[in-house]
Amino acid sequence: MKHAFLFLVLSVFFIVCRAQVTEKTPENILENFFKIYEKEGPRAAVDNIYSFGDESMQQSREYVRDTLANTAVPLGGKLLGSELILKKEISPSLLAYTYLVKFNYAPLRLTFIFYKPKDKWMVQHFSFDANVISELYRATRLEQRQ
Repeated sequence: MKHAFLFLVLSVFFIVCRAQVTEKTPENILENFFKIYEKEGPRAAVDNIYSFGDESMQQSREYVRDTLANTAVPLGGKLLGSELILKKEISPSLLAYTYLVKFNYAPLRLTFIFYKPKDKWMVQHFSFDANVISELYRATRLEQRQ
């Protein structure tokens, strides 16, 4: 009985330790970003994503946080979902993700660039814009001319 209890304790300890050293991948970071956005709003989600950025990103955190929150309100406010538009591997250490974020009235496009200089992923760049529809029209016209 003592051996079974000791085995159980050691197993739990091993699982907890392993979970703590599990690498945060861009996919984990993005999944968490959208969960936080849905539950706590854009300001908390931006704070979370910026926690994976370098010091140069920190200077724009407040501006980006407030601008995203103020942009989402006229679009319908509540996040209805997100869809991956593009995942681009520039190199094994540089990845770009673009998402369509759905609101009641119009979508937003969010772009995340991740960089892994050594052993840890960091957010190198985060941006958003509401020009998704106008770019779709422009791309359609360009394709029709060719």
